[in-house]
Amino acid sequence: MKYLFLYLLFFPWSSASSQTLKRTANWMEDISYFDNQLRSNHKNLFHHVQEAVYNKSVNDLKSKIDSLSDFDIVVGLSKISATIGDSHTFLHPEGATQNFVPLIISMFEDGFYVIRAKPAYKKLVQGRLIRVNDNPVDEVYKLIRLTISADLENEMSYKFLVTSRLTSADLLLSLGIINDVSKFTVTILTDNGKEETVDVSAVIKEDYVKDDWVLVLAENEQDRALAYQHNQENYWQTFLPVSQAAYCQYNKCENGKDQSIKSFFNDFFETVSKQSVKKIILDLRRNTGGNEKLNWPIISGLKELLARHSAIKVIVLMGRATHSAACNLLLDLEKQKIPVTTIGETGRSKPNFYSENHFYTLPHSKIRGSVSSLFRKDSFDGDERLRIEPDISVPVRFSDYASGKDAVMEKALRI
Repeated sequence: MKYLFLYLLFFPWSSASSQTLKRTANWMEDISYFDNQLRSNHKNLFHHVQEAVYNKSVNDLKSKIDSLSDFDIVVGLSKISATIGDSHTFLHPEGATQNFVPLIISMFEDGFYVIRAKPAYKKLVQGRLIRVNDNPVDEVYKLIRLTISADLENEMSYKFLVTSRLTSADLLLSLGIINDVSKFTVTILTDNGKEETVDVSAVIKEDYVKDDWVLVLAENEQDRALAYQHNQENYWQTFLPVSQAAYCQYNKCENGKDQSIKSFFNDFFETVSKQSVKKIILDLRRNTGGNEKLNWPIISGLKELLARHSAIKVIVLMGRATHSAACNLLLDLEKQKIPVTTIGETGRSKPNFYSENHFYTLPHSKIRGSVSSLFRKDSFDGDERLRIEPDISVPVRFSDYASGKDAVMEKALRI
């Protein structure tokens, strides 16, 4: 023991060197594993990025391991995933985040706005984001986009996922947007048109997840527009007697804990058939996907209902979160020639797209990612549409959000 103590006393770098070598070896193995997962499981890995470009990105990341932080390497992997060019091949850096921005910032048609803040920063709520440190918000957005996996030429994945990316102070640091997670500045434009710059410090996860946010929306969920109620439920419904409308919010193509999709929609359509209903409003604006096979009771139920009550209007609300299996539902409605009117924003998926998440976990860092293992032809052959667009486009503006107005729903109730 005495000799070991003397060895460590006079040669302390040997332990540090050993740890560095182990870290390098672990990340080399993780990056190789990542590369193998993409090569082995993607349906067509080089449908967008050239193989030589991809290979160079992987090799460059390996060569820089010793000069990068662990989080920088995760960001590097997310950037490589994003170059593949489809929304089901991804590695989200939020999974490795330890330092969080104490604000939630969303992108609206009229800019980036603070929609939630921790109590210490409540005066930033409703402010329009202008800069982070000295970086204009457009530059911040451009840098963050490099880490977001999206179906090509569809802006909606970027608009949807930028909110979660902006919560990661570690990501902002890695991208060079801030220099220190413990102190950076956020500049907002206030209601009266004045710029205000505030010093901000990141918070740890334990504090970030506390339910003490100051919100733009009403504290009482029941006082909010329907679009912002019960968003954690897979599906729920209500009837609007004044409008003679049946509203159903379908948030996830997965069976709920208490009732399956089939049972829920069977009950929903049976109730609709007994009510004095003039329109059905199916809200897919929060639906990021799931199992498209579970959607069939909706299709069959609508067909049966409309065969008996042809005067009922069917309106489907869609938006930037509408993705994957939810877009499959839109295509199935189209293919089955069910007369619906779609309202809202463009969805995140193409009609024919790379899909089917093959999930993997890196062996050492334990970061999870996904690879598209299938190319789905859910539309007709030759459908070259790059996105699924609504029949009636209604932008989402912060001015509406802040006033409690749901312009998409209001449009649905008027037609």
